[in-house]
Parts: sequence; C-alpha cells; structure tokens
Amino acid sequence: DKADPLLNLGAEAVLYRSDMDNFTDQVRSVTGGRPIDAVMDLAGGEMTDQFIDTMIFDMNSRGDYPRLSIAGASAGNVSEIMWTRIYLYQVQVFGVSHGTREEAEQLVAWIRSGQLKPVLHAAFRLSELHEAERYFVNRNSNYLGKIVIVPDAQWAEHGAPFALEKS
Repeated sequence: DKADPLLNLGAEAVLYRSDMDNFTDQVRSVTGGRPIDAVMDLAGGEMTDQFIDTMIFDMNSRGDYPRLSIAGASAGNVSEIMWTRIYLYQVQVFGVSHGTREEAEQLVAWIRSGQLKPVLHAAFRLSELHEAERYFVNRNSNYLGKIVIVPDAQWAEHGAPFALEKS
C-alpha cells in the first residue's frame, strides 16, 4: 500500500517484504545487475544475510567495499551470517545507534534549508501518548513517515497543523 507514495517521494524502486524468496534477483533487476553499495539494516533478523548477498554478488563491478550499517533488531537480535563472506568480500560493518551532536546540527540545518524534508505522518498531544502508541503498533494504520509527540503547551503552534484527522 505504500509503494506509490514511496515512489512519489523519490524511491527508485520498492521491493515487497512479503516476497523475499528471490530478493537478490529482484535487486539485480532494479539496479541493472549492479550490487547495492550500502545497506542500512533497521530490522536485523534473517534479512541481514540477504542484504549482504545484494552487496557482494558482483565484486568486480565495485569501486569500493560494501557497507552494512546495523541500526536495529526489531526482526530479530540474532542473525546467522557466514563470517567468511564478511572478510573475503571486505564488507564493512557498522553499528549505528545515534549520531554526534555535530551530525544532529547538520541534519537540522538541512531541514531548515529545505535540502532534507522529513516525512511527517501525524502529530499527537503528549496527553494522547497511549492513543499514539496504539496507532503506531496497529498495522492497519498504514502510516508513512514519522509520528510525533508534542507537549500540550506547544500543541497549537507545533502539533495542530499536523494533527491526525479523526474519522
């Protein structure tokens, strides 16, 4: 359901997580046969090994080494990985939890200048935190972008323009 909005935001391709049996072949198809340069793995679990596959299938076409950034484990904290593939293909693995203060300042500068446009789905009042949590975990909400919690005292200025329309 999110493919069209993602493509409208600038995604070059959308692959469906419900169809991961031939994931590397799908990547080859959308990249013109080239491996992916870098992966930001937000979920972990069994997909991590498949992400590595998408980066190493044609090392001769690469100008640099593949980079795998791990920034989450919502799909599983344990992944089965053949470590020989990491060192033989010189995959660079990074753990990413949060950036530096300088990186945060750079992000804010990009947002303020319009170079980076975060996708905001909706805002909730802090006093509606439980409702926001229920909305977040409900797969049928089908939200795209961030859900933001705004202190009640700042609602009129910072939250109300982005309030979720209640049906």
